[in-house]
Amino acid sequence: MQRGWTVSSRIAAVLCLFAALAAPSHAHEVQPSVADLTIDGREITLDIETILEPVIAGVDLGSVRDTDDAAEAGEVDRLRALSPGALEDALRATLLQLLGRIKLMSGDIEIDLTLDQVRIPPPGNTDLPRVSGVILSGALPPGDAPVTLNWDPSLGALVLRQMGAGQDGYTGYLQSGGMSDPIPRTPSRTFSPAAAFVAGVPEGFERIVPRGFAHAAFILGIFLVSATARALIYQVLAFTLSHIAGMAAAIFGGILAAPGLLAALVPLSLVYIGLAAIFARSGISAWHLGLVSLSGMVHGLTLGAVLRADIAAPSPSLASFAGWVAGIELSQIAILLVAFLALGLRFPSSGSQHRQIVQPAGIAIALFGGGLLAENLLF
Repeated sequence: MQRGWTVSSRIAAVLCLFAALAAPSHAHEVQPSVADLTIDGREITLDIETILEPVIAGVDLGSVRDTDDAAEAGEVDRLRALSPGALEDALRATLLQLLGRIKLMSGDIEIDLTLDQVRIPPPGNTDLPRVSGVILSGALPPGDAPVTLNWDPSLGALVLRQMGAGQDGYTGYLQSGGMSDPIPRTPSRTFSPAAAFVAGVPEGFERIVPRGFAHAAFILGIFLVSATARALIYQVLAFTLSHIAGMAAAIFGGILAAPGLLAALVPLSLVYIGLAAIFARSGISAWHLGLVSLSGMVHGLTLGAVLRADIAAPSPSLASFAGWVAGIELSQIAILLVAFLALGLRFPSSGSQHRQIVQPAGIAIALFGGGLLAENLLF
């Protein structure tokens, strides 16, 4: 009796881990906003990508992890179903309150901001976050006093990036809101390779945990297929080396695959690794390692395209790239350690655990990939 309870607990542990990795794509967890700041002569522009619905509803994003837990959850759900035009009207109705929580300063002078543009996609699946764009602009006062951004804590975390300033441009993460460091109008400092590497590590980690749930699900699938440490190492190496090559090709070589093709291949890789976990019983084969390697290339090209779009510098830094890679590898190790510990320091494909643990989890990963594929093709 005790033995059956232990097996059931292990199954629950694996499925809960997978649910935690997949949840950001379906749940209403609070996500950081991203703001690109551009200084062009006497004009300053702030291009913000954020989830507008909780902001308009007045949710204190600094005090909740999931908007479903907020008192304004009902209003947030109502706003999620609105058309782009209706949501923009709701934003403009609360614009003064929003501008009161976003303050740009040049020295001691506050910069008056105006709303230039709003980008809102159709509602689609309201269980998924709808990331919208807001562009604010203002005139800089005379002088060369540096610029600071005061981001109200109620708006949650913020990634702030200075665009068009090369490798010397400012990048900061305001985890709980607050004031940014002073941003020179004309950047004059150069970050050392060591500093660029250190800054890249946490960014690389966060690209996978918690933001890269498809990548994380594939790593979990690799773990489920592995009956031995050797099988796990071979698969992780095959995936990781190809992933790094794909990232480098996209970032430094400008090799960008068609977005629609990648949007189909990434979910298909999840379907494959899920099916491999369900049916593979006799170890891993060369062709399996080849498909894992190909999947790593696909995931790497996808992430590399995103990173390349996020880089303000015309020539990406090798040190930053190395930091991203280190952060990504640390995130993969963290995923594997959590899965390994959840199963009591045992590999899941050994013995009777295959039917009781690996197959249900493999089905979940394959269904997750199939759902992503349908979503990418239909919306």
